[in-house]
Amino acid sequence: MKIIALSGTPAALPGLNQLIRTHQLCALLCPSQASGSETLPLQHWAEDRHIPCWLADAQEVVKDLTELISEIRPDLILIFGFPFQLSNNLWEAVRFGAWNVHFSLLPDQEGSITIHQLSPSEGLPQVISHFNLKLSDGIEEASPIEQLSQLTSGLLQTALSSLAASSRSAA
Repeated sequence: MKIIALSGTPAALPGLNQLIRTHQLCALLCPSQASGSETLPLQHWAEDRHIPCWLADAQEVVKDLTELISEIRPDLILIFGFPFQLSNNLWEAVRFGAWNVHFSLLPDQEGSITIHQLSPSEGLPQVISHFNLKLSDGIEEASPIEQLSQLTSGLLQTALSSLAASSRSAA
């Protein structure tokens, strides 16, 4: 499966590492300038792994992503902490569309990870996978976002394996 990832946060790295291990990641698109984005670690990570890393600003992101989709013809777009709003129409040319990975910090030291399908239609997104957990609050433990980030790779791999299996059985 060929995947293009869109991200502006290092919290995506465990999930991106999983995609590298399974030889699925073809390119990474990061915001060139956006408040709250930390793209430099993503750029260095991609460079070290010889993954093409495109930088796009808000005005050029649709053009750049359309070009990437046309060139790579990915099976899936994975969005993880990407700061720009994108039209669901962009996913029409992608075999399995786009998935958004979302973290939530909940009351009582809990967190959740949700992976949902972004639909080309304007309907509600379909939940692909969801996981709630109790977060550690120890001084030596990882931050809540780091804890959620680490769990994402397994959740993502399970969801991708299910997608591949259902795709094979439909063929």
